[in-house]
Amino acid sequence: MPTWRKLHTKITESLDFNGMPDDFTRLLWVLLPLALDKEGRCLDHAGLIKAKTMPLREDVELGKIEEALQWYDQAGMILRYEADGVRYICIPTFNEHQGKREREAESKIPPPPLNEQSTLDVDVDVEERRGDVDTPTPSEQGDFVQ
Repeated sequence: MPTWRKLHTKITESLDFNGMPDDFTRLLWVLLPLALDKEGRCLDHAGLIKAKTMPLREDVELGKIEEALQWYDQAGMILRYEADGVRYICIPTFNEHQGKREREAESKIPPPPLNEQSTLDVDVDVEERRGDVDTPTPSEQGDFVQ
């Protein structure tokens, strides 16, 4: 687990961030990088994400975390995928926003498959992954916590 992550000041102007349905979804987005490994990946498990982002909050329900993850996925901000029968998530723009992380342990989580559904494939536009969401459409840039 990392000891720090970057948060860029432009998040306050991000259409993605400001278009989120509620403050909980925004707070989890800011804290989510703390649950991710060096490559921006983690297990797709609401309980584990809660334990890594809000361990002392007894009022946080796993269903609320799952709702936020579904929103991020529909908005194209995360990619949910499966490898060897295990579900994972990754933030496709993580590497470009977090800078040097060579002191962190190597990722033990397999990368997402590079196919037509993966936003990590440079030939696939993030907009192709963004589906209809109940809130305003995220920005063209796919702003991310830096």
